[in-house]
Amino acid sequence: PLGVSQVEAARRMNIPFQRLNAIVKGRRGVSADTALLFEALTRWDAQIWLTLQAKWDLWHALRARGQRPRVKALPRTP
Repeated sequence: PLGVSQVEAARRMNIPFQRLNAIVKGRRGVSADTALLFEALTRWDAQIWLTLQAKWDLWHALRARGQRPRVKALPRTP
């Protein structure tokens, strides 16, 4: 989608190809450090990359549980 191969992207970010490939294949998450590298490469804010990672993590957590956790919520305070 960015018109660049994983090999070229990894070279430009100065990281091993295996690190980038593991992220692309979903075997490794996007850290804050990697999000900053993605920001420099794509000009998409690092926060976007971290938000995408958080959504991915939540999706997997819900999928593993089968449902949202049942917890007695704290009372609301005025």
